[in-house]
Amino acid sequence: MLEQKARRKEYDKKYRLAHLDKERERVRRYYDAHKKEIAAQKRVLRYGLSQVEFERLFTVQDGGCAICGKKEWSIKPPQIDHNHKTGKVRGILCYKCNIACGLLDEDVERVQGLLEYLKKFR
Repeated sequence: MLEQKARRKEYDKKYRLAHLDKERERVRRYYDAHKKEIAAQKRVLRYGLSQVEFERLFTVQDGGCAICGKKEWSIKPPQIDHNHKTGKVRGILCYKCNIACGLLDEDVERVQGLLEYLKKFR
């Protein structure tokens, strides 16, 4: 029985490699059909954030980014902002604000320095 399973597994692996384009298309179709469910599963696994908690956060933020307030999610979907040390979720950000926080290492002094710099040249 185990030998038969091993042979079947090897056959399946060879088939997928021989038909890589078909396999990629199958995975792409599955992802497209289940995009929301996959995103919800990732939120739970990565952040422990259920769909209900995500929607509550979104409602509290009036459907916009916690930093800039924009409600345009065209570049990328809403990003879950979290403390990288504790893992605690802080809010939902747009892609640009999330990237800015990351590039500044979430360092308050750097953010303050950037703010002062920008104000100088207003």
